[in-house]
Amino acid sequence: MNEHDYDADPTAPEYGTEGVSDSAADRLVNELMPDGVDWQRLVASYPRAAMAMAFAGGLFLGRRHGTAVLAAASGFVANEVARNVNSFVSDFSK
Repeated sequence: MNEHDYDADPTAPEYGTEGVSDSAADRLVNELMPDGVDWQRLVASYPRAAMAMAFAGGLFLGRRHGTAVLAAASGFVANEVARNVNSFVSDFSK
């Protein structure tokens, strides 16, 4: 059995289930990826290729669209901070 053959191993983790955290980064990637692409399994199966593609994509985006990426990232971070603060305040006020 190959170490990356998750279908043949019944003890392998199932990505996208309740065992995986739903972080802000996960939600962002899920929104960007086309439907039907199990990106978590691909990253787990091919971590070096995933890192190389992320590096190349980041380099390309940073050199071509750095200002727009920075604006989008800061907007995303501000939205996540506001969401977390609102959640904390509503939990605290109960």
